[in-house]
Amino acid sequence: YYVTAQLGYIGHSMGTTGMFQLLSSKPEFSEYIYPFVALAPVTRVGAIESAVFQIGAHVPKIFNYITSAETPLFDVPSPDWGEYDLPAFGKYFCGNSFLKPLCSLGLFVINGFDFTNTDEHLIPQVFSHVPDETSTWVLGHFGQRVVRSDFRQFDHGPERNRELYGTEIPPSYNLSAITNPSIILISSTGDW
Repeated sequence: YYVTAQLGYIGHSMGTTGMFQLLSSKPEFSEYIYPFVALAPVTRVGAIESAVFQIGAHVPKIFNYITSAETPLFDVPSPDWGEYDLPAFGKYFCGNSFLKPLCSLGLFVINGFDFTNTDEHLIPQVFSHVPDETSTWVLGHFGQRVVRSDFRQFDHGPERNRELYGTEIPPSYNLSAITNPSIILISSTGDW
């Protein structure tokens, strides 16, 4: 009988970002995460092709709203959007054979175009969860990384950064500090 204190982790896209942040900030966690499977791994996003993310990151009014809001995205946690039933919308609107291509296009504009590898039958289910609960701080941090094309901690502004980090510019995540021997990176040319 053998007891181990290890945990396997599979992350996709921004889910890999969080694990890279953890493992670079606290390398001792490499001892416990085995394996770390990173699907479409993300650390640097400056070259992201999604117009939605580029515009959101570079338009000050949008960026300021995202970073100043302290609520879930759109102020209402899904799937219960008050009077809006997002799963039903996904099922009936995106499940309609005539409108399904429009839903696919909406997802492609955000995530990248890949008609060949898209399962049309999953579009209603996927659309039922987009956008889902997302922290505005996470999106704000993502936007900062798009603009700067780096992998740093959240930028709170020079004064607050000095309080938190001891410098006006937030420190970079040191990926070379990661000691985990079991990281599996899986990506494709269609990853945006």
